[in-house]
Amino acid sequence: TTMPEEDDSYIQQDFDNDDKQDEKNQLTMTNSIRYRGRVAYDGNGFAGFQYQSKTKRTVQGELEAVLSRRFNRTVRVLGAGRTDSGVHARGQAFHFDLPLELLQSSGDNS
Repeated sequence: TTMPEEDDSYIQQDFDNDDKQDEKNQLTMTNSIRYRGRVAYDGNGFAGFQYQSKTKRTVQGELEAVLSRRFNRTVRVLGAGRTDSGVHARGQAFHFDLPLELLQSSGDNS
């Protein structure tokens, strides 16, 4: 008897999807600047770091709101970690990307 062939097309599909995402990430990275930040906060009054919904106040939500107002565009923040509701943090790292044309149009080279 012979063994049935295994269908590994899903593996190739995953690789194809990864390649497409890598290309998209590379394009984004070449057209933007990544900024790193660190934040300290008293967790009282926050539902944790990670964005949950518009009805819950989170650290990520507050950072995104402030940065979006500052740069007059939607800014997404990615945290290096998360905290639960009410948990304090000191030195929590995050990053966000801004398009190069924003920097070039402002004339600010800092």
